[in-house]
Amino acid sequence: MPHIPFVRYGALALCLFSALAQASGVVPDSSVVIVEAADGEGTINVQNTDPYPVLLLTTLVPLPQDKAPLLTVTPPAARVEPGKSQSVRFLLTDKTPLSTERLMRVIFEGVPPQQKDKSEVRMTVRQKPAADYSPGRSGARSRPLETAGLAAHRQHPESE
Repeated sequence: MPHIPFVRYGALALCLFSALAQASGVVPDSSVVIVEAADGEGTINVQNTDPYPVLLLTTLVPLPQDKAPLLTVTPPAARVEPGKSQSVRFLLTDKTPLSTERLMRVIFEGVPPQQKDKSEVRMTVRQKPAADYSPGRSGARSRPLETAGLAAHRQHPESE
């Protein structure tokens, strides 16, 4: 069967090249930002994985049914050096208590520097994690299974 070496080497090449694939630009350390009503804020760290400094632009995209902005981002724009991280805070602006969770889309975009002598096109990669506003669920995140009614009772081996 002459196609077996092609399949074997093709699979090997695919494994090697997929190991080189990674996120580029600015990468958040989590896929969701959680803002608890009791805390009034949430924080996420965003790392610059590019070999040059970038301008980190952070934008909040509310849902169409939200009449007023629930969160404010600070800083909306920041310079992030290569390999460094920037902490981005999400502050609760609407003090009216809500009875339901609300989601927003957060857009992190790293704008590369432009060189004066060169005409080149650079592409930016946007990261879009979600921002989750949770009203009054202070203990729910530490015990999610118990809160959902799915508590697993397991004895610790040392207590037996």
